[in-house]
Amino acid sequence: MNRRRFLGALGAGWSLLTAGCAESLPTADHPPDASAVFAGHRFEGAELVVDFREEIDVQRAVLFDGDTDEEYETVERPRGTARFRVVFPDRLATAVGSSLRVKAETPDGWARRWIPEIVHAHVDGVEVLPDGRARFAVENQGEAPLLVRFVGVHGDVPNPTVDPQAESFDRASLGLEPGVVGVGSNRPLSPSRTDLVVPAGGTAPFETTYAPFAFPDGAAEGDCDGSERTGEVTVVHASGGSAAYTFDYRLDGEPTGLDGRSAAVCGGGRSTTDSTASRPALTAGRRRSVAVATETPLDRRRRERSSPRTRRRRVADGRRSDWLRYRRVRSSSVSLRATRSADSRSITCRPSRSAATAA
Repeated sequence: MNRRRFLGALGAGWSLLTAGCAESLPTADHPPDASAVFAGHRFEGAELVVDFREEIDVQRAVLFDGDTDEEYETVERPRGTARFRVVFPDRLATAVGSSLRVKAETPDGWARRWIPEIVHAHVDGVEVLPDGRARFAVENQGEAPLLVRFVGVHGDVPNPTVDPQAESFDRASLGLEPGVVGVGSNRPLSPSRTDLVVPAGGTAPFETTYAPFAFPDGAAEGDCDGSERTGEVTVVHASGGSAAYTFDYRLDGEPTGLDGRSAAVCGGGRSTTDSTASRPALTAGRRRSVAVATETPLDRRRRERSSPRTRRRRVADGRRSDWLRYRRVRSSSVSLRATRSADSRSITCRPSRSAATAA
């Protein structure tokens, strides 16, 4: 037999044999299907709970960032379920975001699952407290736990904070001060700051730790005349992005000093608010929405009062007390913001100067 022909036939047969074996074995290019490994996932409090199929032998499960491949936590030999802590209010950090993933190692290779749920803060109304601070409730209209990173009250208010949707805003400059504390049923019981976590579909009441409705240098003539003003409240999500809402309010009564400070409030804080709020689109260009203002009976009786709009005041500088002071920050971090329409009783949402993450 011709030696060359024999070797050629032998090589061809070996290639066919090895090709058949390769197709029957799982490879890195053909990992197990995610639907065959994962049964589902859900959020419980500050944890992500991942369920696996009963018939699948999961050797380990890893929570990681799909964009950077950073691994957050690993659970060895999970028995049907793996739990991952995703929200850390004590350090104002969260793993929730558009790139959150879970991967599971099985005898047939790795399977991956995307965790797409996002957060979205909604504020409907702002109350003026007697000492000039603000009270409001934050509703989480997203599907994942919301960690409140910072809340600013700005616009035409006597003592505004920085605008978190301004081009000069630098999230890193906020430090560990969220600017709010939970009240009532949401009052924190430990230093872990669990009050800053709002579960999916939940609502939590807050008060500011600063006084946006106090006049740092004392109230001038016309500051407490009851004229309507428009402020803005912005909630910064720890997972990225922010949501801003405008509100109408009035300050009336006699100016009153605050405990020996140079600051003053109107009528000892017996002020009223007219609130307007809208829900910004979760993603730039996805949708637009309009929300009608809500008001209390007392607000309705006062609404007809009118006088020239008071001038906008600047915030106190760093030499004043921490109770009145706010941080000036720089850089750029802009999301969607709510803007007033021609109808003063409603506002519309539009993308701001640059897009931000929806989560």
